[in-house]
Parts: sequence; C-alpha cells; structure tokens
Amino acid sequence: MSKGRKKHKTLYIDTSIRNPERLKNFLLILSRHEGKILTEKLAVQIEKEVIMEGYYRPYIKSKNSTKHLVDKHQFTNTEAQLIMKYHPQKHTHYSWKNWGGRFGTHFHNPQQLGYCFCMPEKKIIIGETGKKLISLSNEETYKLQNIHLNALANFQSNNPISGNLNENRPLILLIKLIKHAKELTQESITTSEIPLIMSWKNDNEKELFELITEYRKEKKQLKNPTIKKNNFLVFKYCTKIFGDKLIRNNKGKYSLYGEGKDIDTIIKEYPDVYKRFMRLSGLIYKKRYNGKSFLDYDNQKMANYIIENFKVKKFKNEEEYFEHSSKLDHFIFDKNIVEKLSENQHLEKWTKILGYNTIKNQLLNLMNKKVRKEHEILEDIKNSLLLEWMLSLFCYSNLKGKVKKIEPKYHVNEDGQASNHANGMLGGNSGVDAIIFENGSFFTLEPTLKTGNQQYIDESQSSQDHLEFEMKNNPDKEAYCFIISPEPSHRLIRWAKNEKKDNNLNIIPISIKEFVERLENKKSLKSLI
Repeated sequence: MSKGRKKHKTLYIDTSIRNPERLKNFLLILSRHEGKILTEKLAVQIEKEVIMEGYYRPYIKSKNSTKHLVDKHQFTNTEAQLIMKYHPQKHTHYSWKNWGGRFGTHFHNPQQLGYCFCMPEKKIIIGETGKKLISLSNEETYKLQNIHLNALANFQSNNPISGNLNENRPLILLIKLIKHAKELTQESITTSEIPLIMSWKNDNEKELFELITEYRKEKKQLKNPTIKKNNFLVFKYCTKIFGDKLIRNNKGKYSLYGEGKDIDTIIKEYPDVYKRFMRLSGLIYKKRYNGKSFLDYDNQKMANYIIENFKVKKFKNEEEYFEHSSKLDHFIFDKNIVEKLSENQHLEKWTKILGYNTIKNQLLNLMNKKVRKEHEILEDIKNSLLLEWMLSLFCYSNLKGKVKKIEPKYHVNEDGQASNHANGMLGGNSGVDAIIFENGSFFTLEPTLKTGNQQYIDESQSSQDHLEFEMKNNPDKEAYCFIISPEPSHRLIRWAKNEKKDNNLNIIPISIKEFVERLENKKSLKSLI
C-alpha cells in the first residue's frame, strides 16, 4: 500500500518506465523469483538482473569508474555491481532507498495493472495476465495489445497500491468523456485537457465535461495566448478540482491537493506517460476534426463492452485488488481476432492529409537520435512504427500508378492510421513490414531504427527468412529486400554481399536518406538496385 494518508490527487503512473512495452521484460525477470518472499535484498538482486539483461541502465558518465561500459547493452554480474555502486538511485519506495527504492518504482505500474504482486515481506506472484504477457512473442502484436487493454480496463485509480481516493477507471472515464463530448459538440477532447481528466475525482464524465467547457471559455479569453499561459490555466483548473488556492511557495512550487508541485510535472510529465499507456490499449488515438486534433477511440463494440462490464469497485487490500485485476477476460483476449491492415484508400487519405513534404521530412528526421515530429497527429506514435508508416506513404506517393501493388503490413485503426507493427512469421505470415510488386519483381521493405552491431544481430536472419518466404509465394518473380535504417552497419553490408555471392539473395542495406533521395529521383525501386 502507498504510505501516507490516502487522498484525492492527480492520477500517478510512474514515469521510470515511460515506454509501457518494456513492462514485459521487467516481468520476465521478476517471474524468476515467483514464490519468494520479497525483501529489500531480493529487490536489489532483481534490479541487478534487470541491468545485466540491458532492460534498465542509469546514465553512465564518461568520466567515472564505469566509463568503459558506456557502449555496452548487456552486462556481467561484476559489471552490474559496479554500475549500481557508482550510480546510486535517488528513490525511496516501501521505505527502501537507493536500488531497493528503484525496484519499487519499476514495479509500481505492473502492480497497478494487475500483472504482478510484489509487496514487502510477502510472496511474489505473477498474475494470469502477467504470465500470458510473458508467454507471448513480440511478433504477436494484436495479442500483446489486447493483454494491455485487459489490464487497463481493470486499472482503477483508487486501487490500494496508489493511495489515491479518485473513484474511476482511467481508460473507461476517458472513453466515456470522448463519447459524451462528441455527442454534444461533434468534437472531442484535446491532449492539453488530459491533466483535468487525470485529476478528476469520480467517474462522472458529464460533470467533468462541464468543467472542461468552463476551461475552454476562459482559454478563449486569454490575451496574447501562449503555451505557458495555457499550461498555467490548465493547472489553475486542476487546483479547482481539489479546492486548492493558487499559491506559490518559497521553492517556486504551487499547492495541489495540499502538496507543492511543479506545473510541468502535472501538465507535461504525468500526461506524457498517461498518453503512452492509454494508447497501448489499442483504442485511443488522435483524430482530426475540422482541422484540429482531438482524442478519439477505436472499436465501438469493444469500447461499449468494457464500459458495461468494468465498473468501479471497492477493494479491502492489495491482495483483493490483485485477485481482481490479474484476471484475463476472454472477450477482450480473443485469439481469433481479425486484424485490420492498411489498404490503398488509407494510403491515399494520409498522403493527402499529411502532404508529401511532411512525409519526406519525417522520414529524414527519423535518422536523428532526437526525433522532431512534423505533424501533431504523429506526436504519440512511437518512432519504429512511424518509420513503417512513413515509408509506405512515401513509396505510395512516388510509385502510385507505376507499380502493380503496394502492401503495407502494419495494422491500422478505423481512421487508417498505423496502430501496431506488422506481425512476424506467425500464423502463416511472411513477416515483412511491406511488400511492393513492380513489373516482374517484388521488393520487401524491412525498416529499422537500430544501428551498429545490434542492427546486424536483429535484422539479418529475420530479413532473409521473410524474403525466402515471399520467394516461395512468388516463384516467378525476381526477389529483392531493402533493409532501411539511419545508417547500415558495416557487418550487415558485408553479410548481404556474402548472401548474394553464396546464395544469390538480393538483400540491399540502405540508409533512409539514400532511399528517399534515390526513389524520389528515379520513381522506381528497381532503379535502386
């Protein structure tokens, strides 16, 4: 249980694992210790194993005793111990400090979502949904998505772990709010209004929308509006929810539910993680109405099901909450779900909405470590999926009418936006990210943001397997594979040359920049060979 007095407060989803897809890796490590009593010593041991596997590492400075480890991704037991010694953690959780406290932050979200139970001096348990999540391959993208949807449908703000008294289920409140807003205004909720949703005390979406409407009226009256002014206004309305006075203390923080808070924490950091987790459900995405971006939800049937079947409940303790939230709902986790892939109409729609220059510039921006998003619709789409989507749109823009068929394999939502990665080679799929048929040839596209040796390790064999699968499906066509990355590794280039020499396989590692420039100039994939 969260220490301290329970009270109404802004929803807290721990920011130490900003990418919720990493939860699976952390659960895998924790599962090795299922049935053991959780002590601070064991918590530190688990953190060491997390570091050894490369699932978490603190920022390694180039001038201290761990500088020789700065380019490594996995570590030996001795190396992990050295990292932990020279990189103490400024965290306290369960009254544990340093790496014991870091354990508490790492497993706070998985516990709230019902994937595991790991409270001090009690046995570690991996829940039904947690075990299912661990068992799934990373290629089973829709099943992974539905496991997370199951968890988010069960996730309750006032769960015994959180110390929060807000009585709602965050995902369900958001869906109901979007639905209500669209019924009243033909529009929806903006991302700037998320802090108000995260601070709301109950599950009454109508009362919440009244507050949002009041906020919108005041926002329109702002003189010389700026992002800073709007952020302050949102924070002001958060204080209204909790009955705080807008007072700044001597440390420069403002009072919110009786605690000193940085405005950026409430307005930027918390909503950033919230958006990532809500999007992981597969239901929530951004959509444009009348030239503006709003939040919307996908799959009306599923949305209605979770609204009707997942109500706010009271729980006596952490064990009772875990028992409830760890259960797998077999309507949500449907093994026979039909996956929706991109079609030409979606490619046509989004090339028009985004425009050629936006698509091209976004592709080139993906070569950078810090990626600038070229359009607000793209802001919440993870970079690896964005690369798949933008490549398909770029190819469609340059090859439309010149090739027989363009088949992206990523999944799309009802708006035609990329919503999930292409499947791997499960269920009779070839595993390619896209395939394009041009005259008597076909071309598989294998985009990746990985670089260096990891690029070779992860992409070489899988790309070859995908290509050979499609060669069996298309024996009368010349076969080519483009592995498209920020910069092809020397090892990957050398391997591709050997595959051509030894097995006559046409595998072409190419940079995003070269692919973009040459296709734009030649308007033919065959001319890139």
